[in-house]
Amino acid sequence: MNNYVLEARSISKSYILGSACIEVLSKLHVRFEEGLFFTIQGASGSGKTTLLQLLGGLEKPDKGYILYRGENILQLSAKGLAKWRAETIGFVFQSYHLLPELSALENIELPALIIGKGNQKKAMELLEAVGLEKRANHRPNELSGGEQQRVAIARALRNDPPVILADEPTGNLDGETGKQIINLLLSIQKEKNKTLILVTHEREIASLGDKQLLLSHGKITEIESKFSTEI
Repeated sequence: MNNYVLEARSISKSYILGSACIEVLSKLHVRFEEGLFFTIQGASGSGKTTLLQLLGGLEKPDKGYILYRGENILQLSAKGLAKWRAETIGFVFQSYHLLPELSALENIELPALIIGKGNQKKAMELLEAVGLEKRANHRPNELSGGEQQRVAIARALRNDPPVILADEPTGNLDGETGKQIINLLLSIQKEKNKTLILVTHEREIASLGDKQLLLSHGKITEIESKFSTEI
Protein backbone atom coordinates (compact mmCIF):
# COMPACT_ATOMS: atom_id res chain seq x y z
CA MET A 1 0.00 0.00 0.00
CA ASN A 2 1.46 3.38 -1.01
CA ASN A 3 1.57 6.49 1.14
CA TYR A 4 0.50 8.98 -1.51
CA VAL A 5 -1.93 11.46 -0.01
CA LEU A 6 -2.56 13.34 -3.26
CA GLU A 7 -2.00 12.47 -6.90
CA ALA A 8 -2.60 14.10 -10.26
CA ARG A 9 -2.86 11.40 -12.91
CA SER A 10 -2.53 12.29 -16.61
CA ILE A 11 -4.20 15.66 -16.19
CA SER A 12 -4.53 18.15 -19.03
CA LYS A 13 -5.91 21.68 -18.81
CA SER A 14 -6.46 24.29 -21.52
CA TYR A 15 -7.93 27.78 -21.58
CA ILE A 16 -9.57 29.69 -24.40
CA LEU A 17 -7.94 33.08 -24.99
CA GLY A 18 -9.72 34.89 -27.80
CA SER A 19 -9.63 32.54 -30.75
CA ALA A 20 -6.68 30.57 -29.35
CA CYS A 21 -6.70 27.45 -27.18
CA ILE A 22 -3.78 27.59 -24.73
CA GLU A 23 -2.75 24.25 -23.27
CA VAL A 24 -1.32 24.86 -19.79
CA LEU A 25 -0.92 21.28 -18.54
CA SER A 26 -0.46 18.23 -20.76
CA LYS A 27 -0.90 14.67 -19.46
CA LEU A 28 0.82 15.72 -16.25
CA HIS A 29 1.45 13.13 -13.57
CA VAL A 30 2.70 13.82 -10.06
CA ARG A 31 2.31 12.17 -6.66
CA PHE A 32 2.73 13.64 -3.20
CA GLU A 33 3.70 11.51 -0.21
CA GLU A 34 2.22 12.21 3.17
CA GLY A 35 4.17 14.41 5.55
CA LEU A 36 6.66 15.82 3.04
CA PHE A 37 7.41 19.36 1.89
CA PHE A 38 7.23 19.83 -1.89
CA THR A 39 8.26 22.95 -3.77
CA ILE A 40 7.18 23.70 -7.33
CA GLN A 41 9.10 26.10 -9.56
CA GLY A 42 8.39 27.22 -13.10
CA ALA A 43 8.36 30.22 -15.40
CA SER A 44 5.56 32.75 -15.22
CA GLY A 45 2.54 31.32 -17.00
CA SER A 46 3.77 27.74 -16.78
CA GLY A 47 0.64 26.61 -14.92
CA LYS A 48 1.80 26.47 -11.31
CA THR A 49 -1.29 28.17 -9.90
CA THR A 50 -3.53 26.12 -12.19
CA LEU A 51 -1.95 22.93 -10.85
CA LEU A 52 -2.59 23.96 -7.24
CA GLN A 53 -6.20 24.83 -8.05
CA LEU A 54 -6.69 21.41 -9.64
CA LEU A 55 -5.06 19.63 -6.70
CA GLY A 56 -7.30 21.54 -4.30
CA GLY A 57 -10.51 20.90 -6.19
CA LEU A 58 -11.04 24.55 -7.11
CA GLU A 59 -10.96 23.67 -10.81
CA LYS A 60 -11.44 20.49 -12.80
CA PRO A 61 -9.03 19.17 -15.44
CA ASP A 62 -10.15 18.69 -19.04
CA LYS A 63 -8.77 15.16 -18.83
CA GLY A 64 -7.29 12.98 -16.11
CA TYR A 65 -7.95 12.42 -12.43
CA ILE A 66 -7.15 13.97 -9.06
CA LEU A 67 -6.82 11.27 -6.42
CA TYR A 68 -6.91 11.72 -2.65
CA ARG A 69 -5.70 8.60 -0.86
CA GLY A 70 -6.50 6.68 -4.03
CA GLU A 71 -10.05 8.04 -4.45
CA ASN A 72 -11.00 10.17 -7.45
CA ILE A 73 -12.32 13.48 -6.07
CA LEU A 74 -13.83 14.36 -9.47
CA GLN A 75 -16.56 11.79 -8.84
CA LEU A 76 -17.83 13.77 -5.84
CA SER A 77 -20.94 15.92 -6.10
CA ALA A 78 -20.48 19.69 -5.93
CA LYS A 79 -21.54 19.59 -2.27
CA GLY A 80 -19.31 16.62 -1.55
CA LEU A 81 -16.34 18.29 -3.22
CA ALA A 82 -16.86 21.48 -1.20
CA LYS A 83 -16.96 19.43 2.02
CA TRP A 84 -13.82 17.49 0.99
CA ARG A 85 -12.01 20.72 0.20
CA ALA A 86 -12.98 22.34 3.50
CA GLU A 87 -11.84 19.34 5.54
CA THR A 88 -8.81 18.25 3.54
CA ILE A 89 -7.09 21.26 1.99
CA GLY A 90 -5.67 24.39 3.62
CA PHE A 91 -5.05 27.19 1.12
CA VAL A 92 -2.47 29.96 1.58
CA PHE A 93 -2.48 32.57 -1.19
CA GLN A 94 -0.10 35.34 -2.18
CA SER A 95 -2.79 37.97 -1.65
CA TYR A 96 -4.04 36.63 1.72
CA HIS A 97 -7.76 36.72 0.70
CA LEU A 98 -8.93 37.75 4.15
CA LEU A 99 -12.45 39.16 4.44
CA PRO A 100 -12.01 42.87 5.24
CA GLU A 101 -15.13 43.16 7.39
CA LEU A 102 -14.06 40.34 9.72
CA SER A 103 -11.52 40.44 12.53
CA ALA A 104 -8.42 38.24 12.50
CA LEU A 105 -10.13 35.78 14.84
CA GLU A 106 -13.30 35.70 12.72
CA ASN A 107 -11.31 35.13 9.53
CA ILE A 108 -9.58 32.15 11.12
CA GLU A 109 -12.88 30.70 12.36
CA LEU A 110 -14.59 30.95 8.96
CA PRO A 111 -13.56 27.50 7.57
CA ALA A 112 -14.94 25.79 10.69
CA LEU A 113 -18.25 27.64 10.39
CA ILE A 114 -18.58 26.45 6.80
CA ILE A 115 -18.64 22.82 7.95
CA GLY A 116 -20.68 23.55 11.08
CA LYS A 117 -17.87 23.06 13.61
CA GLY A 118 -17.40 26.54 15.00
CA ASN A 119 -15.27 26.90 18.14
CA GLN A 120 -13.56 30.23 18.71
CA LYS A 121 -11.33 28.73 21.38
CA LYS A 122 -9.58 26.67 18.69
CA ALA A 123 -9.31 29.74 16.48
CA MET A 124 -7.66 31.65 19.32
CA GLU A 125 -5.23 28.78 19.90
CA LEU A 126 -4.19 29.05 16.25
CA LEU A 127 -3.84 32.82 16.56
CA GLU A 128 -1.54 32.24 19.52
CA ALA A 129 0.40 29.65 17.53
CA VAL A 130 1.21 32.24 14.85
CA GLY A 131 2.05 34.87 17.47
CA LEU A 132 -0.92 37.20 16.97
CA GLU A 133 -3.10 36.63 20.02
CA LYS A 134 -2.97 40.38 20.78
CA ARG A 135 -4.35 41.17 17.31
CA ALA A 136 -7.46 38.98 17.55
CA ASN A 137 -9.94 41.83 17.12
CA HIS A 138 -8.02 43.73 14.45
CA ARG A 139 -9.36 43.77 10.89
CA PRO A 140 -7.04 43.05 7.94
CA ASN A 141 -6.47 46.75 7.14
CA GLU A 142 -5.10 47.17 10.65
CA LEU A 143 -2.49 44.44 10.13
CA SER A 144 0.82 44.43 8.27
CA GLY A 145 1.32 42.18 5.27
CA GLY A 146 3.23 39.65 7.35
CA GLU A 147 0.54 39.65 10.01
CA GLN A 148 -2.17 39.14 7.41
CA GLN A 149 -0.29 36.16 6.00
CA ARG A 150 0.05 34.69 9.50
CA VAL A 151 -3.72 35.01 9.89
CA ALA A 152 -4.14 33.33 6.50
CA ILE A 153 -1.91 30.44 7.61
CA ALA A 154 -3.89 30.03 10.82
CA ARG A 155 -7.10 30.04 8.77
CA ALA A 156 -5.67 27.35 6.49
CA LEU A 157 -5.02 25.19 9.55
CA ARG A 158 -8.39 25.74 11.22
CA ASN A 159 -9.95 22.43 10.12
CA ASP A 160 -6.67 20.55 10.67
CA PRO A 161 -6.31 19.55 6.99
CA PRO A 162 -3.69 16.97 6.04
CA VAL A 163 -2.65 18.99 2.96
CA ILE A 164 -1.57 22.65 2.74
CA LEU A 165 -1.37 24.31 -0.69
CA ALA A 166 0.63 27.55 -0.69
CA ASP A 167 0.77 29.73 -3.81
CA GLU A 168 3.69 32.19 -3.62
CA PRO A 169 2.98 32.90 0.07
CA THR A 170 5.92 35.32 0.33
CA GLY A 171 5.25 37.12 -2.97
CA ASN A 172 3.89 40.31 -1.37
CA LEU A 173 6.31 40.39 1.55
CA ASP A 174 9.78 41.82 2.12
CA GLY A 175 12.69 39.40 2.39
CA GLU A 176 12.90 39.18 6.17
CA THR A 177 9.14 38.83 6.67
CA GLY A 178 9.08 36.23 3.89
CA LYS A 179 11.68 34.15 5.73
CA GLN A 180 9.60 34.31 8.90
CA ILE A 181 6.51 33.10 7.02
CA ILE A 182 8.42 30.19 5.43
CA ASN A 183 9.90 29.21 8.80
CA LEU A 184 6.41 29.29 10.31
CA LEU A 185 4.97 27.09 7.55
CA LEU A 186 7.85 24.60 7.84
CA SER A 187 7.63 24.37 11.63
CA ILE A 188 3.90 23.65 11.38
CA GLN A 189 4.42 21.15 8.55
CA LYS A 190 7.01 19.19 10.52
CA GLU A 191 5.29 19.41 13.90
CA LYS A 192 1.89 18.30 12.59
CA ASN A 193 3.16 16.01 9.79
CA LYS A 194 1.32 17.92 7.07
CA THR A 195 1.90 17.53 3.35
CA LEU A 196 2.96 21.02 2.23
CA ILE A 197 2.96 21.84 -1.50
CA LEU A 198 4.38 25.29 -2.12
CA VAL A 199 4.74 27.22 -5.37
CA THR A 200 7.62 29.69 -5.41
CA HIS A 201 9.84 31.55 -7.85
CA GLU A 202 12.58 31.94 -5.23
CA ARG A 203 15.34 29.31 -5.52
CA GLU A 204 16.38 29.76 -1.90
CA ILE A 205 12.91 28.77 -0.73
CA ALA A 206 12.59 26.00 -3.33
CA SER A 207 15.86 24.46 -2.13
CA LEU A 208 14.27 23.76 1.28
CA GLY A 209 11.83 21.24 -0.18
CA ASP A 210 12.09 17.55 0.61
CA LYS A 211 11.28 17.22 -3.09
CA GLN A 212 11.85 20.02 -5.56
CA LEU A 213 9.71 19.93 -8.69
CA LEU A 214 9.88 21.90 -11.94
CA LEU A 215 6.83 22.64 -14.07
CA SER A 216 7.73 23.29 -17.70
CA HIS A 217 5.93 22.86 -21.04
CA GLY A 218 2.87 21.41 -19.30
CA LYS A 219 4.72 18.64 -17.50
CA ILE A 220 6.39 18.25 -14.14
CA THR A 221 9.78 16.76 -13.30
CA GLU A 222 11.67 16.24 -10.08
CA ILE A 223 14.91 18.23 -10.08
CA GLU A 224 16.14 17.37 -6.60
CA SER A 225 15.09 15.18 -3.71
CA LYS A 226 16.28 14.26 -0.23
CA PHE A 227 14.78 10.84 -0.89
CA SER A 228 15.30 8.11 -3.43
CA THR A 229 11.62 7.45 -4.22
CA GLU A 230 10.14 8.44 -7.55
CA ILE A 231 7.33 10.95 -8.00
